[in-house]
Amino acid sequence: MEYSGRLYGDREGAALPVTVRIAGNYMVVTAPGRAPMRWRLSRILLTDPNAFIYEEEKRGDTGEKHRYHLRFADPGTFEHVRAQVASAKLLPRDSGTRENFIWLVAGVAFIALFWWCWPYLSDPISAHIPASAEAALGTMALSEMEEKAPRCTGAPGAQGLLDGIAARLLASRKDGPQVDVRVLYAPGTVNAMALPGGHLVIYSGLVDAAESPDELAGVMAHELGHVIHRHPIRGMVRNSGFSLLMRMLFGSHISGSITRSLLTNIYSRDFERQADAEGLLLLKDAHIGNGGFAQFFARLEAKQSSFEGSPLFVYFTDHPALSERRAAITLSGPSVPPVTTEAEWQALRQICAPEAREAGGHVRKIR
Repeated sequence: MEYSGRLYGDREGAALPVTVRIAGNYMVVTAPGRAPMRWRLSRILLTDPNAFIYEEEKRGDTGEKHRYHLRFADPGTFEHVRAQVASAKLLPRDSGTRENFIWLVAGVAFIALFWWCWPYLSDPISAHIPASAEAALGTMALSEMEEKAPRCTGAPGAQGLLDGIAARLLASRKDGPQVDVRVLYAPGTVNAMALPGGHLVIYSGLVDAAESPDELAGVMAHELGHVIHRHPIRGMVRNSGFSLLMRMLFGSHISGSITRSLLTNIYSRDFERQADAEGLLLLKDAHIGNGGFAQFFARLEAKQSSFEGSPLFVYFTDHPALSERRAAITLSGPSVPPVTTEAEWQALRQICAPEAREAGGHVRKIR
């Protein structure tokens, strides 16, 4: 049903005759020679007892608004239309709900599709990143990390012992990666991390927590597994895609350093299982017993309930369950020859003595 009324606008020279009809949750107002205006009923103001008031935002850069007053000559017509508008405003859903719901469903479907497909697309992308670019990313991240946690140089020979363990683990990989291993001073932080470009960072808290060189070698073997399979750069590309998606959807400012990106780079469980399997192979080929690796898991598993809120738990929050990882290890005999002597192990544990820290240092390449 159509009604006749007069439209007054704040930029109109005179009142315009219009026809008015209610279409769903919209009031359609049509003036001769003009395109119909669709007013959402939920936005019509009923503060004037004799007119409908509507503010229509002007399209353009100014953001100006047009304010309209719609009046009817017949009071009965006005009250009839007013009742329809008032009823629509009481409905829990306005006219935009359907459109919003459609966009919401489409958005959720897009996110789900991206979330499922991106891991499969990110690996081919990361495979084409030049080694020089990967190394540059790792060097930048390492520099940022060493600004906060100084590098430990240790007593004479301590770094050489660490390099020797890495070299022994990689000896069976003829075309294996070059690796730079270093310890950063961070007491209480039981963590180790592989960075793009073959950097392997061990925090001093992990050296302190290890009870034997075999335990340290087991963790190093796991991290070297990440390096061999290029998990750092693959994970970084994967997470960058997800971050970009969140920025596109929500307009949030994705800020922070490369280091922060790497520190929040949670590998998939499959990456972790692959690094564990590769690490066990490295231990086997290097004739290093995996008992220390298993013992490290068993000891931390026993303490897990008490350290879930402590730094000890950081290293394992994004890994498969400790019990699962320990069960996957078929225990082998002791290391032959031993990873280090007892005297060498004690020297290595002093790598972060107060007199043996620096803010940077020469990069040692291990092969």
